[in-house]
Amino acid sequence: MARFTGKRVVITGAASGMGRASALRIADEGGTVAIIDIADGGGASTVAEIQRANGTAYAIECDVAEPLRVGDAMSAALDTLGGLDVLINCAGTGFYRRFPEVSPDEVDRVMAVNFGGPFWTAKYALDALLASRGAVVNVCSAAAVRGSAYLTTYSASKGALLAFTKSLAVEYGPQGLRANAVSPGAVDTLLLRLFTPPDDADPHLMHRSHGLLGRMSTPEEIAGTITFLASADSNHITGANVLVDAGSTA
Repeated sequence: MARFTGKRVVITGAASGMGRASALRIADEGGTVAIIDIADGGGASTVAEIQRANGTAYAIECDVAEPLRVGDAMSAALDTLGGLDVLINCAGTGFYRRFPEVSPDEVDRVMAVNFGGPFWTAKYALDALLASRGAVVNVCSAAAVRGSAYLTTYSASKGALLAFTKSLAVEYGPQGLRANAVSPGAVDTLLLRLFTPPDDADPHLMHRSHGLLGRMSTPEEIAGTITFLASADSNHITGANVLVDAGSTA
């Protein structure tokens, strides 16, 4: 397939995981990709892999939790790409923690990355996306729509992101902008491997996050849904939340 031939795409959090898998897939289908990531050298590694496959990609280092830096990074991406057709927000962070043990700094950081990052990238990309009648895909979480033990902060941030995505779709749908969310369950990524449950976590509560298929999703499986929503294959879908959670919310 070549669904992204001639398309200009910005992806946050593409140094690894779902963002990296999405960047590789979009570049393989003809898209030009600008990667925004905080990881030192991580975005460059993804770019190098795309270039080895004769694709076109650029790396921009930025902490999406910092609005002014996001503005600078998006300006650089738009200048490099010459416009924008698709914005994909995959950057995220989080942790398992008992609710009383969560600190104010932890709440601020998770909200700034998981909600603030997509909020500010969309703000600074809006004019370019309206000009191209483009698409926004925000990576949410099944935790945004179901209760999850030890994930109060993470769940709240993803719930805010889901509400923002739907509101963006409503406000700018009449101008041709599509905005959708992808909500994975457990995905085999570096981020999830860093989530360490409390030592005395209740296994019955933890089991709520398990899907029905006996394994975690792969980043590539989630990237399949992300790229579908970013492509013309989903031209009549907006304001949707697509759960890719192996049935954990069934």
